[in-house]
Amino acid sequence: MSRIAVIGGGLSGLTAGIYLKEKGHDVDIYEKNAYLGGRLTAEDAKGNLTEPYVRALIGSSKNDKMHELWETIGAIDEDSKFIRLKRFQTVESHGEKLVLWRDLERTKKELTMLSPEDEEAVNKLLDAVAAAGVERINVKKPIDMTNQFELMAGGIVSGNANKKLDSYENIDVGELAAGFNHPLIRLAITSVCAPNLKAYEFISAYGNFVAANAEIPLGGFLKIIEKVEKKFRSLGGIIHTESEVVKVDSKGKRILSLELKNGDSVKADAYIFAMDARFVFDKLLSEKNMQRDMKKAFEKAATYPVNSLFAVLFSLEEKTDDLYSNGCLETEGLMIGADMRSKISYRFFDYDESFENSKGTYLFAYVLQDEEDYSYWNSISIDKESLEKSAMQSAENILLKFEETHKVIKGKMKIEKVFTPIYYADKYNSYLGAQSGFLLGKKSGNYNVSGNIKGIKNAFLAGSFVGGVSGIRGSVISGKFAALRVLKEIK
Repeated sequence: MSRIAVIGGGLSGLTAGIYLKEKGHDVDIYEKNAYLGGRLTAEDAKGNLTEPYVRALIGSSKNDKMHELWETIGAIDEDSKFIRLKRFQTVESHGEKLVLWRDLERTKKELTMLSPEDEEAVNKLLDAVAAAGVERINVKKPIDMTNQFELMAGGIVSGNANKKLDSYENIDVGELAAGFNHPLIRLAITSVCAPNLKAYEFISAYGNFVAANAEIPLGGFLKIIEKVEKKFRSLGGIIHTESEVVKVDSKGKRILSLELKNGDSVKADAYIFAMDARFVFDKLLSEKNMQRDMKKAFEKAATYPVNSLFAVLFSLEEKTDDLYSNGCLETEGLMIGADMRSKISYRFFDYDESFENSKGTYLFAYVLQDEEDYSYWNSISIDKESLEKSAMQSAENILLKFEETHKVIKGKMKIEKVFTPIYYADKYNSYLGAQSGFLLGKKSGNYNVSGNIKGIKNAFLAGSFVGGVSGIRGSVISGKFAALRVLKEIK
């Protein structure tokens, strides 16, 4: 029996811990914050955990290979309940509204009525969305740990072989949107995914939603994290919160111990860094331990960008039909920080009673932020008062835009908490305050950086900067793969 230390209590760290505990090893998770969940969680003004925004659990369908992984870590069980929304996305601009429905025929009808000249492009796109359905992704084991017989047997699969998707292979979301004449259709596409992402990301997101493979868990990901933590603890796993790792002691090709902020020393046979990769190599290890492709990606910010958020949690005195569960409002003259923006995305928690407050419900509004935005927020963060003043002014600007376009809620929205990219950087050691890993566009090529750490044999990496699958799924898969690498090393 070996002892493994996992640094980071998000879903990737918990996943790694569960797989290792099921093999009989001692596992301790060390989490910087007082709670688990990483960037899937946030604190409101009173310090209570809240759901940052509506997230779907991709793999909710039993036809998806991801479903078994969710079951293994306890995220899905016989008591799991999911909310099936009718709208994938709703966009509003200058008094006009467009909905992307779960019912593709309804979407096709409404889009072609709105813009007859786009009929051919609409039909082609929605046919691709229908074909995307449940993806074929690799959740079994890392490719570099797979032998030729497993590959030949089809045990490791990745991607979607449907030819209806081929024509979208080499374009990004911005180019996909530009192929439509009507501005509302273009807005609907770019409001779901960043313009520099591969077009397939939009098609996949919508396709999984239509195929009922991306449903919203009742209670949100707060409930998912709670269930996964319960599974880990039930196996005998130990969790240390408020236990920030500040130093790594190594010799040769092995890590000997970790030093915590409180001065304690942690010794283990193997280590998994389930956290932000940039922080690991900048603060704990060394850039020389970073794989070449990851180093190249961090050096080429234009080709491998990340997105953060400027976000506001609002409470509403009452529910309203004037807002939608997933929405985007296009507006003019919106100043966020030092830059003008035109789109406010929002998630309205009217669908889930567990998110209701004493009077009504909550709305989480956000504006995407890039590296330049982060530089602005970082430059004023030296003075806490300046940071708070600029953040609150930006939040009030968002509030004003909602009240201008949705007069029924005027005077009924209250700012509860404001989140700048600095919040995510400070709270989760997040690179540029990023919400996930790199946004892979057509110029990025394939990004399949493994969880190995160059020059170190008994430590591995997990999290959003590992592997080729984006989002929450990618983090969970990386956690499993890190555990498999540890098992290979210590056997």
